[in-house]
Amino acid sequence: MTCSTIGCARRKRGIVPGPPPSLSAAATGVVVRSLREEELGRTESLLYILLGAASFVLLVACTNLASTLLARGTTQAAEIAVRSAVGASKGRIVRQMIMLDQVSRGPFFLTLQIPNQL
Repeated sequence: MTCSTIGCARRKRGIVPGPPPSLSAAATGVVVRSLREEELGRTESLLYILLGAASFVLLVACTNLASTLLARGTTQAAEIAVRSAVGASKGRIVRQMIMLDQVSRGPFFLTLQIPNQL
């Protein structure tokens, strides 16, 4: 009798799938664990909590920045309306907004350059 499948050939030769009974974990004392389980161990849940806390802090910082920029834009809209009503040209208003933006961001960029000078 010829076999056309691997299962049939294994049954014909007496090969049983799975480890031999003499090499089981209870007989050898060997326990196989994944690399992830070995490296993280019990700290995996703690790392997920830390990831959640860092994400929450980032969310709060982004919300704070967005509300600050919204409030600043609202006050600048009123200021631009007054300046254009007084007769300032578009170019002058744009120059003022660019200069105000540079002045307000200047200390931040200055703090980035100080460590490079040391």
